[in-house]
Amino acid sequence: MASSDTQAAASAAAVRPIPSDATFAVALDCTSLSATAAFYNTALGFAPIGKLREGLIFQEVHLESPQVRGVRIILREAFGKRPIGTQPGSVLRLAFQVPSMKAVIDRFGAHVIFAGNPPAPDATSTRLLDPDGYIVEIYQDAPGSGF
Repeated sequence: MASSDTQAAASAAAVRPIPSDATFAVALDCTSLSATAAFYNTALGFAPIGKLREGLIFQEVHLESPQVRGVRIILREAFGKRPIGTQPGSVLRLAFQVPSMKAVIDRFGAHVIFAGNPPAPDATSTRLLDPDGYIVEIYQDAPGSGF
């Protein structure tokens, strides 16, 4: 990983130890910790909660959901390899409920990459690609759905 990525990820991560109270976590290999952490922060509000694990074989950044304490994404440096689809059992899709799908899409502006067709104005879900090619589905409950 480039030193600027390491420095950016380190400055983004809090200095306190990583809490051990996660209720759900998914680990993703990525080629740039800083770019991928920025994507999940901008798209979904996931914020760094622990130290970058400097000096280990796999550098890590732990992010936590702004909506549900204990729901985490663990990002691991993949040494420049494209991680998606390179190993059996890789992640097919991550899905997150958001209060406003339009607000998430608006935050990305021209940088949004849709997997498939762009959403219709009244759509309740769409898919994006993160910097490493993972499919991220965002959805919101349809009005009157009862969910």
